[in-house]
Amino acid sequence: MKKFIIFVISIFLISGCQAEYTLLINDEEYSDSLFLFNSQSYLLDKLKYEDNSMDVVVAEIRSKKSNYEEEFVTESVDRTGYLYSSQGDISDLAKNSIVTLFYDNVDVNIEDEILTLKTSSFIDFDQYGAPLDDVSIVIKSNRELIDTNAHEVNDNTYKWHFMSGDLEEATDHTIYLQLGGIKKNYSLIVLFIILIVGVVLAFIYYIHVVIQRRKI
Repeated sequence: MKKFIIFVISIFLISGCQAEYTLLINDEEYSDSLFLFNSQSYLLDKLKYEDNSMDVVVAEIRSKKSNYEEEFVTESVDRTGYLYSSQGDISDLAKNSIVTLFYDNVDVNIEDEILTLKTSSFIDFDQYGAPLDDVSIVIKSNRELIDTNAHEVNDNTYKWHFMSGDLEEATDHTIYLQLGGIKKNYSLIVLFIILIVGVVLAFIYYIHVVIQRRKI
């Protein structure tokens, strides 16, 4: 019984919300999504706070943006929250994408096929009484990578991860990503060359067989 009481108390001590942001940059277009959910059961947080941290953040988001779709989703007991999504032309990324919810300054520059994305002035939702415990930002693109300050790089996926301690301290939360032209799929090119060579060799062999038969 004592262990059960300690367990319940420990659950109620865990508060705040988490944010998972994903941005896809393909050719000249983008699409992005934000999943905002409680780090504990949504109902438990409701019992603890009249307006839980996720509700406060959602209210602030709604007051700032209007060009996205909003959906309340339940993936599991601990992953219940709001899913936002938007899409548009890459030239509108700096003013219409959901990433502008996290940063006061979002700069996107495209010159000679080189795309540069820079952010500054991370928005601290704690000022609204709603601390973000965990923020994950993932950007994927079919463009060639030139430079980035991403915490993790895996092929064409770039990830930044800020924990609660990082968010509370005056650390650097900026995003920097510089991409070149469209990444070429060399495997398809090689496959195409092999196919062409195969067709040519087959044709040469066919001509050789026909010539040999005529000599007989």
